[in-house]
Amino acid sequence: MVVGQKRTFNNHVWFADNFRHLSKHEVEGLVILRTDVVISTYLAPMRSARLIAAIALSCLVSTGHAAVPSRAITLEGILEVGEFYGPPNYGETPNGDRIERSLYLQLPATPNTQLPESEALARVGRDARSTYLVQIVVHDAERSDAEKAIGHRVKIVGVPFEPLTGHHRAPLLVDVRSLKSIDTWSR
Repeated sequence: MVVGQKRTFNNHVWFADNFRHLSKHEVEGLVILRTDVVISTYLAPMRSARLIAAIALSCLVSTGHAAVPSRAITLEGILEVGEFYGPPNYGETPNGDRIERSLYLQLPATPNTQLPESEALARVGRDARSTYLVQIVVHDAERSDAEKAIGHRVKIVGVPFEPLTGHHRAPLLVDVRSLKSIDTWSR
């Protein structure tokens, strides 16, 4: 679906709604949902193997490194709930915005201090390694344990990753594989 009317003039393409200009070689094979968002380039003639390779290469380029599975880490902290303004305006209109709730681990020591030799932490940025607040992603299997442990000391085991969306509000996130309450810090 093309938004706006496409016009060709002197080997150039113009879109009538905002006069966006692209040369003809930039437009061939493009699928345009909005005049300013190009969804795919030259995908129509591609065979599936080439398409998969192109998508994998674009993921590699966009992340800056290959998607290598991270090793799990173990962190200890106090499980807390954070509340933030969510959609539609993320705090610009507080009366109309939904409240988003996420689980966080308030750390007594930074991840770098708790795990000084961790290869998994070496893959995340400096801010992620030196934070005292970790947003955790809890799946259904651990949900009831997590709800009971809010406000208490816990030990989590999970895979670390850096923020990917605006819903990720800490420099380090952990996809939790196990969560259990503890009485004292182990280190």
